[in-house]
Amino acid sequence: MIRLKDVEMEYENGTKAIKGITLTIEDGAFVFLVGPSGSGKSTIITLLTGGVEPCAGRLLFPGFSVTTLSDKNITFE
Repeated sequence: MIRLKDVEMEYENGTKAIKGITLTIEDGAFVFLVGPSGSGKSTIITLLTGGVEPCAGRLLFPGFSVTTLSDKNITFE
């Protein structure tokens, strides 16, 4: 299971990309992220893959925290 709880993301230029997102994705679920341009889809993916840390809220994964992974343990392909 993956959980986002009250996640917020604001970029250095002041752009507020995500405002208080709470989301649960159950094990085995197949999920689509859809929405208009600028709605935060890419930001959510970047948060989930450890590319950026949220300004507020928590990302919860069973057994580990994406915010404590070292760069060598994060793979971008």
